Amino acid sequence: MSDFLFSTYTPRELPTVQFSESAIQNLIALLNEKVELIETSFHFDDCRDKKDNFILDLAVSGNANYLVTGDNDLLILNPFEKVEIISYQHFQDIVLTIINP
Repeated sequence: MSDFLFSTYTPRELPTVQFSESAIQNLIALLNEKVELIETSFHFDDCRDKKDNFILDLAVSGNANYLVTGDNDLLILNPFEKVEIISYQHFQDIVLTIINP
């Protein structure tokens, strides 16, 4: 995770789910405690939505195995370098396969 990406985690209301301020603050505290901040060493210009290129930079610089997203501008690039770009559902399926073989 980068400082920029971490700074985008702000309280928000989703169409079908509301998160309390304390739940959001707890998530941010957990992320702050558990994530590794990465300095990007790559700078790509491959995404059709140019503002998403930093996510590719971050995934490759951090040697990510997966980039989990709902963004079609990123999903269409799968695979990118050595990173599998997958949907949330696909990631959930992978996790469930691991914990329930």
